[in-house]
Amino acid sequence: MTPPFNITDEACAHCWDESVMLVPNHRSAVHKEECAYCCRTCRHEMGTLVCMCCHMGLCVEHVQKHTLNCPTHVMYVWIKELPAKDEDAGGSKDVNKLGVLAPKEYENALCCAACAKSFVSPPELTIDCYQWIMHATSTGAQAAIEPEGFASMRPQCPHLVCLEQLPSPFQTAPTSSDKCALDGCECRLNNWMCMTCGTIGCPREEAGGNGHALQHYMHTMHPVVVKLGTVTPSGADFYCYSCDDEVSDVHFANHMQHFGIDIQTAKKTAKTLGEMQYDYSSQFDFKRITENGDSLVPAFGPGRTGMHNFGNSCYMASVLQCLFSLEPFKEAFYYNCETRHQNACQENPYKCHCCQTERVASGLLSGEFSVEGQELTNGITAREFKRVFAQKHPDFSTAEQQDAQEYFLYLVEQMRRYVKPSNIVGANISHPVDIFKMTVEHRVQCGSCHKVRYTRETDCCLSLPIPLDPNLKNSDGNPKQTEEEIFASRPHISLDACLGSLMQATDIDCRCSACGIPVTYCKTTRLRTFPDVLPHFPPSGAVRHGNHECQEA
Repeated sequence: MTPPFNITDEACAHCWDESVMLVPNHRSAVHKEECAYCCRTCRHEMGTLVCMCCHMGLCVEHVQKHTLNCPTHVMYVWIKELPAKDEDAGGSKDVNKLGVLAPKEYENALCCAACAKSFVSPPELTIDCYQWIMHATSTGAQAAIEPEGFASMRPQCPHLVCLEQLPSPFQTAPTSSDKCALDGCECRLNNWMCMTCGTIGCPREEAGGNGHALQHYMHTMHPVVVKLGTVTPSGADFYCYSCDDEVSDVHFANHMQHFGIDIQTAKKTAKTLGEMQYDYSSQFDFKRITENGDSLVPAFGPGRTGMHNFGNSCYMASVLQCLFSLEPFKEAFYYNCETRHQNACQENPYKCHCCQTERVASGLLSGEFSVEGQELTNGITAREFKRVFAQKHPDFSTAEQQDAQEYFLYLVEQMRRYVKPSNIVGANISHPVDIFKMTVEHRVQCGSCHKVRYTRETDCCLSLPIPLDPNLKNSDGNPKQTEEEIFASRPHISLDACLGSLMQATDIDCRCSACGIPVTYCKTTRLRTFPDVLPHFPPSGAVRHGNHECQEA
C-alpha cells in the first residue's frame, strides 16, 4: 500500500516550519484510528492521516476540508493498518479460545497536504512529533483503559514501598527493544525489567514470550517488574508477582532513576497492558454471528450497517439503530445522501453535536460500511458520538452498562437542544424527535364537591402498568423444563390489556383543596395527543400485539 500523495526524497519547506507541528505529550488525545467526519478508519484502503498540529484523525477525502478550515495544518502522519496474517487458514479456529494475539502491523509515512507529497523518511525537525504520534495511545484505547480515576484503582504495592535495589547493570537506560537476558532468548517484544536487579525477561506465552520474567521471579523471589517502553511522566505498567496484580509505585521516579531512566523525558515506545487487551477485543472474530445458539445470516447494504461495541455500549447502539431506521431521521441528517452541516461547519468536529450526528447517520445509511466480503472494514464505531453527547452525564459518560430507555429519553432531549437537522430551511419544519412527542392528560374529580382538575404532561415514552391476575402464579422453575415450556408457562399480557389498565379509573384518598375535607378522588388518564412513533421497551419476556409477539431485543 502506498501513501495518498506522491513519494519524494526531497523535503518541502513545511517540513522545516515549527509552527505547523505540535509535539503531543503523554496526555494528548491523538486520533489515529478514525476520521473525525466519517467512519473510515486506518483499516480502510487509504488509511488515516493524523494532523501534526491538532492531532485530528482524517481520511483522505476530508483532509482538504481540514486544511481549508485551518490553513496552517498541512503536515500529516499517514497510518495504514495492515490485514492480520492468517496463519491458520488451513485449519479451523475456535473463536471462544484465547490465544496469542499477533501485534498489529502498520505502514506509515510523513505527508504534506499543501504540497501533495509523501516523504521517504521524516526530516530531522519532524522526527520528534512523528515518533510521538506513532507511539501515542489511541483515543479508543485511552477511553477503554483510562477512565476517570483509573490511576487510583491500581493498589500501592507494599513490596515497592520498601524495595531494596541492587546495583544497576546498565551503562545506558534500557529500552523496549532490549532482548530477554535469560537462557539466550531472543525475544524483544513486550519484555519486562526486574525492579530489584534490572534483569530483562520476556512475557508469558500468552503475550508472545517464553515466560522468562516469571522464571526469574521463581528463582530469585524479586517480586516486581515494569514493562519496558511504558514509562511516562504519569506512570508505567508495574506487575507484582507476589501480589499477583497490576500495581502502582509510590517511589516511581526514584526507582526509575536508579536504572538511568528519567521519567520527565521518557517516551512511550511500547503498548501498555490495557492497550493489548483493547487490541484483542477489537480484533475478536465477529464473522460468526449467533443468537440463542442459532447461526444468523448477515445482511448487507444501506441501512444494514452494524455497530462495534466498545465498553458496554450496546444500549447506545440499539437506540441509534432504531432512530436512524426511521424516515424523519434519515431525511434530517442524511438528506439526499449528503452531510450538509459538516460541509459548512468550521467548528471542531469532536465538539460538535451536529457533526457527530451526521457522522453516525452517514455511517449507518450509506452502505459503505456494510459490504459483503469486507469484514475488516464493515461496521462503525460511535465513540466520539457518545463522548460529545454524554461527556457531562455521570452515568452515560462511563463504560458501564446502562438502560436503553433512559438513554433514549436523554438522547432525545440532547438532540432537541443541540442538534439542528441539516435539511431544515424553514422555521416551521419540526424536529425529527417530535415524532415521539405525546401529551398525556390526567383528570381528577373530587367525590364530594365533584370539582375537576386537569393536568397535562408531554412525554416521549408511555409507561404502562402490567395487569397481572393475583391468582396467577409463576412456574416453580422445574430444571427439567425446556425453554419453550418455561416460556409457555409464563403469563402473556396483551398490549390492549396494558393500555386498558392505564386508562381505567383509580381511587385516591386525600384532602380536597376545594372543599377542604378528606375525600376520595377519582383519577383517570388518557392520551390527549398521539405520537407518530411509539418506542417499545419491553421488559423480560414478551408482550403480545394482537396475533404477534414482540420479544425483547
